[in-house]
Amino acid sequence: MPDDHDRRDPHDRPGADGPGVPPAPRPAPRAPSESVPLDAAGLPLPSRDGRRLRRKGQDPHVERGVDSKEMWRIFRIISEYVDAIDGLRDIRPAISVWGSARFKQDNRWCLLARETSRLLATMGYAIITGGGPGIMEAANRGAKEGGGKSVGLGIHLPMEQEINDFCDVAIDFDYFFIRKMMFTKFAAGLVVAPGGFGTMDELFDTLTLIQTRKIRRIPVVLLGTSYFGPLVAWMQDVLLQEGAISPGDLDLWLLTDEPAAAAAYLDRHIVDQTWWSQPTP
Repeated sequence: MPDDHDRRDPHDRPGADGPGVPPAPRPAPRAPSESVPLDAAGLPLPSRDGRRLRRKGQDPHVERGVDSKEMWRIFRIISEYVDAIDGLRDIRPAISVWGSARFKQDNRWCLLARETSRLLATMGYAIITGGGPGIMEAANRGAKEGGGKSVGLGIHLPMEQEINDFCDVAIDFDYFFIRKMMFTKFAAGLVVAPGGFGTMDELFDTLTLIQTRKIRRIPVVLLGTSYFGPLVAWMQDVLLQEGAISPGDLDLWLLTDEPAAAAAYLDRHIVDQTWWSQPTP
């Protein structure tokens, strides 16, 4: 009858573990599967979030799962976040105003944003915009005309966009998500004037955060009934009817064309702190 030494795995080299020491058990070989991607050497790639493709000639740090460029990006993000908080911590109370950079200063929407910002500034509010042209410039100008502090949060883009001349405080960002966070972090209320993809992104991102209670409820004004009216009607007729939103979600904003009504609505909710209440389910 064969002894224990004759039962070793045939793939083990004789004596590899020393005399009289049985070899460690080997894991069962894994059958190739289409669901398991392989690298150039035929080895399984790391799964889930750690998966990365290996390429010839790559930095050896990448082979070990550490991309030095990505590590430095983390520090740049932290630095930008800290600088923004340091630069804005005394800018309160403030209202953020969003809108398109493409409108000329004599455009009706620019004039509406300018007057609304002027009225808010006379009430003691600082005005925060993206610091660019169009609606942003109009709102910053209105803040100066109303005697308030005017803030511009710029962004580095492939097409050069300078901070407008009506900003008392100007901060430039590389990362959209940090800039967007600063708009709401330091805002007691929001004015959303007509704009494009960027404005809609900021609007719906903020409404989502309020709806899901990830941030406090702050008052929101949609400035321009003819511009936002069809969007609000679609939300009522489609989103609400399909059950994608709740009836209380339609109470998260005021839709108006009147600068005085917009300023009064924001000021009332901020002073009375009714923003702290949550939307009705």
